Amino acid sequence: MKYFYVCFVALALSTALWAQVDCPCEQTVSVADPACTSPFDCVSRTGCASTTFTASCTGYYTYTISVLCEGEDCSDYNLCANIYEGANPLPNSNCHNNNVGCDPCSHTCDSICLQHGHTYTLYACLTTCGGDCPSPSFCDGHATLTYCGYGATSCP
Repeated sequence: MKYFYVCFVALALSTALWAQVDCPCEQTVSVADPACTSPFDCVSRTGCASTTFTASCTGYYTYTISVLCEGEDCSDYNLCANIYEGANPLPNSNCHNNNVGCDPCSHTCDSICLQHGHTYTLYACLTTCGGDCPSPSFCDGHATLTYCGYGATSCP
């Protein structure tokens, strides 16, 4: 019985250590825009929801956007997302689901390299694929950045 207990404890510890090694640096940042703005050019930040954060890891973050609706067709909406460092947009950070005709209602953007210790702002702007925003709108636009990995000293 002692042998079984020792094996069980050893397995539990090795699993816990492996989980820590598997993703020693991780971060998720999200912002939701519950208010539709129209017309919108997908470049301006006026009327957008935002969150400012400091990157915990250096590396390429997965960058996704989605439109979630209750009782409305999400394919009628466009979500525009941007990432800024200070007053400057990051290269290739402008992402919107009308690149694919506003449907599907979620889209994976190009990965974005962020640097540990730098401060960024993630913007999300919900708009329509044409025409005015309905009132009320029962949709939210979400932008999310996720990193899980070992981190790097710099991005190539």
